Amino acid sequence: MSSLFEEYGLALHQTQDNDSPRSINHSNKRAIENASKEIGKNSLSPTQSQVASLLERVRELDWTTKIARELKTEAQRSAALLHCRGKSVEPCSHCAQGGPWSTCVVFPVYQGQSMYSYACSNCVYYHRAIKCSHRQAFEAQGGRNWDPAITESIVANGGLRSVLTKDHNNIAPVMKVTSPAVPKKRKQSAECAAPSQAQTQMQANTTQIATPKKTIRLQSKSAFDGEKLPWPVSPASWNDPIKLRSAIKDLETFTQIAKKRVARLDEECEAMSTADFWNQEAAKLFS
Repeated sequence: MSSLFEEYGLALHQTQDNDSPRSINHSNKRAIENASKEIGKNSLSPTQSQVASLLERVRELDWTTKIARELKTEAQRSAALLHCRGKSVEPCSHCAQGGPWSTCVVFPVYQGQSMYSYACSNCVYYHRAIKCSHRQAFEAQGGRNWDPAITESIVANGGLRSVLTKDHNNIAPVMKVTSPAVPKKRKQSAECAAPSQAQTQMQANTTQIATPKKTIRLQSKSAFDGEKLPWPVSPASWNDPIKLRSAIKDLETFTQIAKKRVARLDEECEAMSTADFWNQEAAKLFS
């Protein structure tokens, strides 16, 4: 599992010069033109252009509805470009409850920076990027919004994924960082423990910092969750009437089973005196 430092690209990297700017410019222009056609817009905003230039298209819009929606607002068009090009991650707290698309997608991080400050495409679509739990965790770790000044050099080196791959293959040891999300007692016990030689070597080449995914999973709770059981319907099933009807039948069956079990327990309690009950429990324990 990659550390948060690696996940969020907080280590400093350098890009290399490219010897074919004319070819790069042509490819970049074509990428922007294709992105414009993709969202039905004559020209892209600066942020949209950067997303299209930095990342190639890697997926389709996986709508949770049977019919694709029309992209009416700038936020929706920006979200669509991000969704088709970004990196899929674990659902944020909002995606866990459902969104326009099945996959939770964010802009990859480089040098501690990410477009939309690591907010996911579903949250950008609904104009609530600032409330995305991925963005909140990212900013809590010191992450920053994307600096347009670095875009040109990355595009000149083949795009963001190409640069990240090169940097990963030539990654240098980075400083040890402790996440504020790690409990103090756990942190102290880890520092007091005597690591083995292999562990020491591993710590010298990786960062000791908690990933936001675990934090998000602990904090995330659906508004439909019950007191004892979590909400059993997935976001995909929520927008599928066939799957919902099937879920209703399952829930009705489960309810009948639970009711019959409760009725049997009530009958057993009524038919048994207090003394008999405890004698039975004692027999179970000591037999």
